Amino acid sequence: GKGWETLCMFQAHDKQTLFLKHLNARNFLLTLGCDDEGLSLKVWDYNRLHPASGPVCLRKIKKFGEKGVLSKGAKVTVFSVHEERVPNMVVTLGLSSGNVLIIRGDVVRDKVNRLKVVVCSPGGGELPTPPTEGEGAVVSVNSITGLGYHTEGPSLILFVVTKTRSQGYNLGPVGSTFQPVRLFDEPDGADLDCTVMTADNTFAVGRTEAVFIYGVDGKGPCYVFEGEKHKILWFKRYLCSLSRRTGTRTNVLTVYDLKNKMICFSGEVEQVEQIVYEWDTLHVLLKDQAQSFVLKEKLMSTKLELLFRKNLYNVALQLAQYDSDKSLIADIYRKYGDHLYNKQDYDNAMQQYVLTIGEVEPSYVIRKFLDAQRIPSLASYLESLHHHGMANADHTTLLLNCYTKLKDVTKLDGFIHVDNDIKPEDYIKRFDIDTAIKVCRSSGYYDHALYVAEHAGETSWYLRILLEDCQSRKT
Repeated sequence: GKGWETLCMFQAHDKQTLFLKHLNARNFLLTLGCDDEGLSLKVWDYNRLHPASGPVCLRKIKKFGEKGVLSKGAKVTVFSVHEERVPNMVVTLGLSSGNVLIIRGDVVRDKVNRLKVVVCSPGGGELPTPPTEGEGAVVSVNSITGLGYHTEGPSLILFVVTKTRSQGYNLGPVGSTFQPVRLFDEPDGADLDCTVMTADNTFAVGRTEAVFIYGVDGKGPCYVFEGEKHKILWFKRYLCSLSRRTGTRTNVLTVYDLKNKMICFSGEVEQVEQIVYEWDTLHVLLKDQAQSFVLKEKLMSTKLELLFRKNLYNVALQLAQYDSDKSLIADIYRKYGDHLYNKQDYDNAMQQYVLTIGEVEPSYVIRKFLDAQRIPSLASYLESLHHHGMANADHTTLLLNCYTKLKDVTKLDGFIHVDNDIKPEDYIKRFDIDTAIKVCRSSGYYDHALYVAEHAGETSWYLRILLEDCQSRKT
């Protein structure tokens, strides 16, 4: 594309490059391919990139498995790499024979342990080696079709999937040399390209009936998406699925937001060669047309506006949580409150407005609830303002007037009464003392005015109330 340039081109392997994996932490490139002497794994240093010859090759490994070689006729169907604490990594090869080869340790210095996992049939025993064709692998019922890693405390868990089974293995902590321990073995697997690690450190397996989520204990929740799955991909918080509608030849590309239970995109596509997420864009490479199209996530403001039009405020709030913008979240609560207020659902509207305290000007809410019929809701808002320490003298006056108009002595008691051992300097921090005394006196709640004056250490106020109010009440 425009604005891009080729830094260099280099031949990684003599015959064919089968798999690539970039290691972000160290800026290394791992390639698995066929050289003249056979299959080899190479580690390239992108930090030392020469324009003519390409990156420096740090290590070439030709020995795989416990005995150093692959089983006769076995081909690599899945290649996966997990970065551990520098300089360690885990390189895993899934084979067409149904076995898994693990290389773990400092691959650059070739200080590694080679382990083999035998994926067994339900009756036990190693699965037979399937037939192969040429350089590529034939994905049979026994072939490894998916690999994934999950960290559980210090231990690394390896997920292994064939077309008929799903298994989990404990590889132990960094530096462990013991044979992997099988954690679970469940029927039903998945096709090639139909497994992926999610952002929640779980393993997603796509089948015709649903997408299943696996953890260390095996199968967990599932999400029912109809259609035969051909590819699934996870990016950011979305699951992308390429599937074929049941009973048709129509391919459908769908992007799901699983947490919010939303379909973010769905459209028919031609035959797809590959789906890649890079540069904040989903690239869909088509097979026949030698072209591609891209999907870009809409701006948050655009998505929220669409949800507001449909009055989906709860979904909008869930989306906004990802941005962690307090002002944005408060604005959604305000809009939600306005929506409920216009529907005359005043109590629930006030629940939303309370959540805007600290971001939305209190006067915006107060003006809406000054009507006598909505005084209880207004009182709850003013109580929350005082609870958050954001009330001024006017708010205290208004709250106490609400209590007195409602003749709610219980609420009034709860507002001004405290434990007897509280110090005056702490009591005066609760609200504006002069305002509270004046409102209680003007409303005839002299005992409450006395209580406030006494606990605030306001001797002059206390005497005035006794002499002017309580004395006149006796006469």
